[in-house]
Amino acid sequence: MSVVQSQEQANCSKVVKTWLNELDDQWIIIQASDEGDRILSPQELYGISSNCQQSEIDDCSDLSYAQQGYLFHQGLLLWTGDLAKAYRQEEGNQVYFVNAYQRRQYTQNHGPSKLM
Repeated sequence: MSVVQSQEQANCSKVVKTWLNELDDQWIIIQASDEGDRILSPQELYGISSNCQQSEIDDCSDLSYAQQGYLFHQGLLLWTGDLAKAYRQEEGNQVYFVNAYQRRQYTQNHGPSKLM
């Protein structure tokens, strides 16, 4: 691993830490993907960020779910390689979409078994 890669990964972990510090236990962390949603622990999110080269916090406050309090007002975007190629899922490039949902509302909509 090069020094640049190491710094990029450290920056991703720093962005994740900043984002997680905004959450409390009323929120659950969800990674959205083509295969469906996956609930993540903070440790799993740090594991993903350790493999990423770039990250950003997205403003989601204009989305109706965020305005209703169901979706956290900020999302997290993590990626490896070139972001445009990651969106196209080209080899060696990957993008992760992470959001936080209000735990009570998520459980009502998806059932408590989804949390296990």
